Amino acid sequence: MRVRRAASLLAAGVALAATSGIAQAASLPPIRAHVDLMGKVRLSGVAPNRVTDVAVMNHMAYVGKWAVCPGGFWVVDLANPRRPREVRFVQAPAGTFHSEGMQALRLHTGTYEGDVLVTGNESCANGQGGLSIFSLDQPGNPVPLSIGHGDTDDTAPRAHSSHSVFAWNANGRAYAVLVDLEERQDVDIMEITDPRHPQLIAETGIDDWPGAQDNLARSEQTFVHDAIVRHVGGRYLMLVSYWDAGFVVLDVTDPARPVYVKDSDSPAVDPLTGIAIPEGNAHEAEWDRCPTPAEALRGGGACRHSRYILGTDEDFSAYRSTLDIVGGPNAGTYATGQFQWAGNMEGVRQGPTLYGGSGCPGADLNSNAVDDRAEVPLASTLPAAVGEARVVVFQRGGCVVNDQLTTGALKGYDLVLVSNDHAGSQDGRLPNAPLCGGATQLVPDVPGFCIGHRAAHLIFDQAPGYTGASDLPATGTHGEKVRLANGVFDGWGGLHLIDARTMARVDDYAIPEALDPRYATGFGPLSVHEVATDPTAEVGYLSWYAGGFRVMDFSGGRLREVGSYVDPAGSNLWGVELDARRDGRQFVVASDRDYGLDVFRFGTDLRVRTQAPARVPHGRTITVTSTIRNDGTIAEPDARFAAKLPRGAWILDVSASRGTRCTLGRRTVCLLGPMRENATARVVMRIRFGQARLRRLVTSIHGAKVDYDLGSNVVSSAIRVVKTP
Repeated sequence: MRVRRAASLLAAGVALAATSGIAQAASLPPIRAHVDLMGKVRLSGVAPNRVTDVAVMNHMAYVGKWAVCPGGFWVVDLANPRRPREVRFVQAPAGTFHSEGMQALRLHTGTYEGDVLVTGNESCANGQGGLSIFSLDQPGNPVPLSIGHGDTDDTAPRAHSSHSVFAWNANGRAYAVLVDLEERQDVDIMEITDPRHPQLIAETGIDDWPGAQDNLARSEQTFVHDAIVRHVGGRYLMLVSYWDAGFVVLDVTDPARPVYVKDSDSPAVDPLTGIAIPEGNAHEAEWDRCPTPAEALRGGGACRHSRYILGTDEDFSAYRSTLDIVGGPNAGTYATGQFQWAGNMEGVRQGPTLYGGSGCPGADLNSNAVDDRAEVPLASTLPAAVGEARVVVFQRGGCVVNDQLTTGALKGYDLVLVSNDHAGSQDGRLPNAPLCGGATQLVPDVPGFCIGHRAAHLIFDQAPGYTGASDLPATGTHGEKVRLANGVFDGWGGLHLIDARTMARVDDYAIPEALDPRYATGFGPLSVHEVATDPTAEVGYLSWYAGGFRVMDFSGGRLREVGSYVDPAGSNLWGVELDARRDGRQFVVASDRDYGLDVFRFGTDLRVRTQAPARVPHGRTITVTSTIRNDGTIAEPDARFAAKLPRGAWILDVSASRGTRCTLGRRTVCLLGPMRENATARVVMRIRFGQARLRRLVTSIHGAKVDYDLGSNVVSSAIRVVKTP
């Protein structure tokens, strides 16, 4: 029998999800630095916190919708990046929505050849779990190949809810990894060689990886949030973002037998804040320069030059909180965290406690034939001294967490505590771990805090238990007084640069506002969310929620912000994905939780235009002029012009309007040096052609930085050499 992981997470609906869709009183000021917003589209039926992840293929974007039941995904045409256009909305099955980890790729197996979209499914009302696969033979009209396949242990015929999914090709077969929200073996691997009949072939989790169980981050929450697979160094490696256990690498060259390889450790002190024991929350990660440009066009995953991993920590508690039981035999300090989407609390509050069961409207988890919300006593029934806060304690499960906080507000409580349950504590292996998770809407009327399962028992003077049904006291039981302190600012989630060989931290970064307590409230969540790495350079593109779109250069092992965009109306970015075009252009597509989809471009845009005569008399010397321009969003530090001469042609001399030197030969090169945005240069060549025939002169311009449009970097000029009369 498998150990259940997170039935409560499923019931909470969004416990692993980001909370960035909440309304906010203000936003960061507009920013546009070295980034162009090419276009944007407001999606139909959109509302705050409705838009999730984005997948891109064949100039189409597929954008998830959640927080309503059922959800689904939008299809957006990106053919004209300046005018992205919604094509249709594809509704998910009843009781189901899609959240993170949607992916589009081409399957090339022995039984199937074609483009597909793979989505994870979360059940929001007895709906589908597992994964769904859609044919993209008609990119604007996805057709289901299979719906709701996954691990059905203890839930058959319904598959376990899956928060994220990633698929890959390997040796003529195809596989997918799913984030299983319902058991401790939470990394599920399926074979999708025939996407019409996916098959579960392996399950694993942190219990199988002793090497990943030490040096945990502060809250000791260990569950998978995201996973990708790439072909690195001749092996298929899975990079698993495992919350407070960090980033874990598994060898899945044999997907049916995943093998632990290595993992990252949480440092003793947060390098960004100097506070002991970092918050953790390893959320999503990518290898650098991966995949190659050719693979990117085909949705593949080969990595040939990866030195680093970029990993994101998603942290929605800008303040570090503490919980003290102030009386009775269990007096002491215990771990807690504040729900940032709930009411704010500053300083210290203290008061008596009452157990409120689940507090879920429409539920009856204690089987007493009374609605769980209705049976919660009013706060006025709990004796409290003047100035004390009345505190209600709920246990996770039965409904989304914001419903529990709403119950607390409706009943008149000043503070709400939500206890982790048995599954969330991994049946006692992590007894002190709180689980704040997320919400589908703002609950502004009452501050809320998450606490560990052990602390919940101790508040009510019980011996902790971690098996079977809930063993907390009866609804209405009074407990010890507690004191909650919420004033230690520890910042929002940041980005880590990790050595891919050793898994050691190399550098860390957060936007300045994320480390400034003046931005702790009122500006939306300032945590990083997802990262996509450029296949041609050491550059990462990041969705930073209310911090907007950020571009990081990590060449030389140091993280530097080199581009940013915050919308004048405020940003709330969740997903980020590359749109690599066959004509050489590359865009970055980002999903905005409250609006729809943004299309950005970043990089140099080195263009060469060459003027050469179409006909040349045999033996004649001609002048060829090439004009080079940087139409990009950033400066190029090392522009290099090259001319490849055909046989039967000789270059006599060359001059350039900028740079240090030119070298003559069949391949003539001019080092033009730095070229800022909108800078131009001219290269003039005198060339003599010999034997009469059609010749082809190829001129090109290249640089050291990522180039937005590689298609404009090369010009091939046909020159017909004719006999002299």
